[in-house]
Amino acid sequence: MMFAGLIGAACPGPSTAGVGISLATGTLARRIVWIGAALLAAVAASPKVLELFVLIPEPVKAAMLFYVAGYIMAQGCQRVTAMAPRAFASGLPELASPLAAGSLVALLAHLLTLPLVARRARLPLARETDMQQRARGWFEKLGANWALKPQTVRSVLQSLPELLDLLGELQVQDPEVAARLAEDRVELTLRWRGAGLPEVPERIDPQDLLGPNEVRHRFVLWMAIKYAQAHRLRDEGDLRQAWLAFDD
Repeated sequence: MMFAGLIGAACPGPSTAGVGISLATGTLARRIVWIGAALLAAVAASPKVLELFVLIPEPVKAAMLFYVAGYIMAQGCQRVTAMAPRAFASGLPELASPLAAGSLVALLAHLLTLPLVARRARLPLARETDMQQRARGWFEKLGANWALKPQTVRSVLQSLPELLDLLGELQVQDPEVAARLAEDRVELTLRWRGAGLPEVPERIDPQDLLGPNEVRHRFVLWMAIKYAQAHRLRDEGDLRQAWLAFDD
């Protein structure tokens, strides 16, 4: 463990995924560990080969996870059903052990204090200034301070200027941008008073850019929200709001 910390590697230890893989392959031979370690060392020295594993599509990763998790859950269910009810009940007092109680308290404290540790930032904008450039510089600094992933920052910087450009064409006065960092995503909220945004089109055509203003505005709105994992447009009287969420 100390050596792993000195070289900046992950700390070695037992893994629940190893149980599932052992059950799926039906082998517990130790030499597999040494052969696998040698292969991983060779892959670590080959960036091109390592890139193949990094670029594995997300659906494939999810399928592998479900495959291994299925064996883990199946083995756990077999052990529970094989135990006598009296033997199972005798193990319940272990839930009151200091370790289990401490873990439960830590989990509850994390859930209760999660809203308190969410980071927030606001940026009032004036229509007379270069809103896009100012918002871009603001979020670039925000991404560095919040240690956001580069892909998250790029997605926001592709959506935010498009929305502000659209609001500028609608002659919106003094919009406000608010950012919130939750546990695993960044939420971006734009608020303004004045003209509302058009409806989000289901499909777009490049020729829409040459059409009338309403059609072109719908095209720009589609370009702005396509980088977000979720979006919501809401009106409260004359107060307009656009909410976007980006996974981090």
